[in-house]
Amino acid sequence: MPTAAGSEQLNYAPTPDGLARQRVRLVLLVVLGLLLLASAWRWGLIPHARFLLLQRRCMAYAPPPGRVIYDDDPRQAAALLTDPAYAASHPALPKGVSAAVYDNPLFRAYVQGSYRRLRPAGPAAFMHRRTSPAGNERLVVVEFPSSPPTAQLGKEPGRTPLRQLAFRPYAEPPSTLTARGAAVLTFPGDPPGLDLFVAPGDRTRVLEGQPDPADPSHFTIDYVHNGVPGTIDGWLNDDDTVTLAPRAGQVVEHDATYRWWSPAPGRLPGAIINSSGTHFPRDVTIRPVRPKGATGNAGAGGGE
Repeated sequence: MPTAAGSEQLNYAPTPDGLARQRVRLVLLVVLGLLLLASAWRWGLIPHARFLLLQRRCMAYAPPPGRVIYDDDPRQAAALLTDPAYAASHPALPKGVSAAVYDNPLFRAYVQGSYRRLRPAGPAAFMHRRTSPAGNERLVVVEFPSSPPTAQLGKEPGRTPLRQLAFRPYAEPPSTLTARGAAVLTFPGDPPGLDLFVAPGDRTRVLEGQPDPADPSHFTIDYVHNGVPGTIDGWLNDDDTVTLAPRAGQVVEHDATYRWWSPAPGRLPGAIINSSGTHFPRDVTIRPVRPKGATGNAGAGGGE
């Protein structure tokens, strides 16, 4: 655009010195950003932030009704294995166990980001936020690994060797930006919270557990054992333990949160009964298992 006579044209282009200073500032900002990212990774801030996100997603997880997470019936397992979401083996299952297993990808990612894992995690039979009667909000997970027969409990002379299908519950407080919540195992290590004893030829299907919308501490896990459907109740207790209570069959209680269970009476190994001291088999249809602090049976054991 032509300028008026006698006026000077303004030049807004930066000087070479100004361009050099801009480049130096840009380089310094990039270097500072890289140093901050390196420091965040070095001190675990980025993995921790990812862990926080995964934990929140696990606490809000909404399982679809009726999803099978384990089935060892050959015909039903074969049908499930046509779905790529299912696998015929799992690291937490013993070798030789043939079943269709659904390994929740969200739970698998969460486990891979967890600092506390020293063993393969089983498929998640339940995963959701639960709140205890006292108001303690926790991520509650029930893993479902399987165990081979043991010399003490599953291979008694004159009896068919039994296998254990183990439900392992734990509660984990929500983590924060500065700290991770430590999981509270219902039983410190092995054995787990509820052992289902099965014989060769038994067929078991376990469905993904569902939170109870009417009771924030409660959830259920449905199963089918030898064609008979049933339900396991679960409750988050105020001390961060989890009570698992089958509605049918016979249990022997080791303590307030650890039980041996057979859906059919008379199937529990004698070694278990003999090792349990004064805790004798009980029919849970007559004397149901209750969470800690409930009236009646407080989940602390006892015989018929």
